[in-house]
Amino acid sequence: MQWGRPDSKVQQDRKDLKVSQGQRDRLAQRVLRGNQAPKDYRDCRGIPGPTGAIGPIGPTGIQGIPGPTGPTGATGEMGPRGMQGLTGAIGPTGQQGPTGAQGIAGVTGPTGPRGPEGIVPEDIFASFINFAAVFQDAQLIPMGIQTADSTGNIVLNNSTRIELKPGFYWIDYEVSCLVKGANFIQVTPFYNGAAHLEYGIYYMTSSESRSSAFGAVSMILEVPSDTMFSLTFNSSGEVTECTLTLTILKLRRTLTGEQR
Repeated sequence: MQWGRPDSKVQQDRKDLKVSQGQRDRLAQRVLRGNQAPKDYRDCRGIPGPTGAIGPIGPTGIQGIPGPTGPTGATGEMGPRGMQGLTGAIGPTGQQGPTGAQGIAGVTGPTGPRGPEGIVPEDIFASFINFAAVFQDAQLIPMGIQTADSTGNIVLNNSTRIELKPGFYWIDYEVSCLVKGANFIQVTPFYNGAAHLEYGIYYMTSSESRSSAFGAVSMILEVPSDTMFSLTFNSSGEVTECTLTLTILKLRRTLTGEQR
């Protein structure tokens, strides 16, 4: 506390009076007892009292104008990796790219087991016969059915002609008879609209006595369209005890352009 004189003046007075430390202490005691400063030391300060309680905090003042942004600090260390998020929805399929070049062919694998046998169609066949007959010169040889064809490919049209459907056929026939004296027999097949001497039978005898004439032929025919098959008999004399056996088998081979 001050008692009416400025510090500078007090300092000057102290220098002038050259007060000793002991005198100053005595004067201070007198000030404390008399609550008044002596005439020459009214500027002396007392011993500071205890610090008072802190007063309440005043209201916050108005925010000042923000200062300029400071320089960016150094990048800190990377933190630990966070947990993986949920998988997002699948996006739309993109356009198909161009086909790549063909790769090198791989090694051929082993042959697999043999498959089951295919269905083999049933055979088509028929047979015809005549025996103990008398064949007439320049006439067709008559015959009867021994084994009939149930498919309609080989059909006896009348007693002398057999109707054949298109296809390939194996045909065997035999003719025999008894002849008397010098004589001959000739059998000529007819099919596809023509006589075929190359598949005929010819037999001649020169004896005066009776003898047996016999001939047999096997052939394969190609029948491109429906045709009649027949056998024509020729003889220069009397013949008896004539016989005929005829077997026809249709082969499992298709004609060119024909569907199975």
